[in-house]
Amino acid sequence: MPSFQINDEEREALRGLPMLAREIYVFALRPFMDFATGIVGERRGISWKSIAEELYVEPHQGIKGGEPSEKELRRALVWLQKVGLVGPNLAERRLIFELPKASRDQSVRKKVGTKWADEAGSYVEGSEPSN
Repeated sequence: MPSFQINDEEREALRGLPMLAREIYVFALRPFMDFATGIVGERRGISWKSIAEELYVEPHQGIKGGEPSEKELRRALVWLQKVGLVGPNLAERRLIFELPKASRDQSVRKKVGTKWADEAGSYVEGSEPSN
């Protein structure tokens, strides 16, 4: 799994939210976001169960263990949507969310339609760039 950074806009939006909402964003959504599109759940599917499993707490003496219920997860997700960290679900039968405040990959090489990317792509494939 690639590493990621939380930008200042995300950090400010997370400030003051309930802990479960913060944990969902940082541990269950953001690491699995497609950095080209800012969408989570499309390439690698997510479910309420997979989110709960990411947030599992080992039981220790004096600490409640287990994972949050789907109802708790849904309630926490509403908080993330209220502050603009998570968009509405984009699919009917799957969980697919846009993360609007998350930084995306700004690599020129991956931008379709730019002259440099088209020329570099054709050169990498073994042919000379066309002029």
